[in-house]
Parts: sequence; C-alpha cells; structure tokens
Amino acid sequence: IEAAENAGAKICGIWSQDWCGCRRTGFGYQVMWNWQWDRDLYRDLDKKIVEWKEKGIRFLGYINPFLAIEKNLYKYAAENGYCVKDKEGKDYLVTITTFPAAMVDLTNPDAREWYKNIIKDNMIALGMGGWMADFGEYLPVDSVLYSGEDPQVVHNRWPAMWAQLNREAIEEAGVQDEVFFFTRAGYTGTIKNSPMMWTGDQH
Repeated sequence: IEAAENAGAKICGIWSQDWCGCRRTGFGYQVMWNWQWDRDLYRDLDKKIVEWKEKGIRFLGYINPFLAIEKNLYKYAAENGYCVKDKEGKDYLVTITTFPAAMVDLTNPDAREWYKNIIKDNMIALGMGGWMADFGEYLPVDSVLYSGEDPQVVHNRWPAMWAQLNREAIEEAGVQDEVFFFTRAGYTGTIKNSPMMWTGDQH
C-alpha cells in the first residue's frame, strides 16, 4: 500500500488470500485453510483494517469449503460430524495439490450455520470488505452426504450452494450494502447468489 501510494496510485482495496496463514508444500506457498486471522503473519491486522478503511481502502480475504485437517476448526467440525463422509463413515479427505483436506457438508443444516458463523465472526467482524469464496467444484461423486442425496446429482449444484451460504452470511450480518464476495466455480443458480465471478484458474 505504501509503495503504491508513494508512486501516486489510488487504491480502493487490497486482497490477501493468506490472512489465515500459510503452508509450505512442494507446490509452493499455499493458504492454510483454517479460517481465523493469523496474528503472527499479520500483526495488528484489525487495527490496520480500520486505518485503511478511513483512507478508503477495503481489506478483502479468502475462504473455501475445505478445512485444514491439522488445525482447530477441522477438529471441531470432525467432532460434530460436519464434514462430507466416505462410504466407511469417515471424513472424506480430498487431496488438493499436495495435501489432504476435509470438506464441510453443505447439506447439513448445523454445519451450514456453523460455517456461516465463521464468516460472520472471523471475517465480517474483523472488518473485511469482502472475500473470495473459492472452490465448490470438488464434491466427490462417491461421497456420502448428510442429506442422503446422491452426490452425483448434488455435485454440480455444490458451487451454487456454496455461493448461497456466503450470501446468507452477509445478509444475516446486515452488511449487504458494504460487503461482497466473489466466486470461481459456478453452475445454474450461482449468479443469483454471487455478486461477481472470478475468471482465473481456467485450466
């Protein structure tokens, strides 16, 4: 921000994917999927967000439907049965690039409420002006869902369900006029819930 301002550039926002921490893998520098502010990586972020907002600069973060299995949010989700299961009844761990991760079951009403509260408490309350609601396309077609629905049928609807969860979190927090999110994966129904689409990652 300082470098851009010193160069005379006007800034309306800054987007930080790793606000919640990072992990080093063979793939490179990747986000730690534990949706809580990493106070070691971003010291005084809560104060800086207020400072930036006063200058007209909004802070954007990042979230997706996965949970890092080595962190506390996954532990809570696993203990409460909030994750998509495999046919043996275990949490279905999906390998993304080089590491396994669990996926929150969006057909479980309790899991949906819990995840919406994570967005409200850890992102909106922190002062974020928005975030990328990434992924949504990875539901395994051989998984077992809380709702009992066929995952092959639900698979394509999953991105729209993910977008709807994010929209509801913003509306329930009463900040729909100042906070937004953008999505990458999509299907019929995504656009009515998502304010904007990210057109990267086309591979």
